[in-house]
Amino acid sequence: MPILVKFMLRHALVGYAAAIIFVAAILALDLGGLATLVSTSRFGVLAVAMLTFFTGLTFASLQMGIAVMSLKDESAADGPTDHGSQAEDLSFEPVPVRVRKK
Repeated sequence: MPILVKFMLRHALVGYAAAIIFVAAILALDLGGLATLVSTSRFGVLAVAMLTFFTGLTFASLQMGIAVMSLKDESAADGPTDHGSQAEDLSFEPVPVRVRKK
């Protein structure tokens, strides 16, 4: 398996684990009466499964995004680049333009 796929899969699993802990905490604390509602409902298991799945999808996406954004650029390891000085050298001066009358 390619290293980048392993990287993304590992971080997705970390996100899903965090989501499972999050949903378990919500149910354990009975926030908003959710655990009571789920335990008395006929579709409580389905509701918890959907809540866990979609929360896991959100947390996994967040974790993968954070992991990708925190990667270091390979060119940054070589040393600082001189891109900032190029932007500072730009000078914006008005240029006269001739316009013909019709």
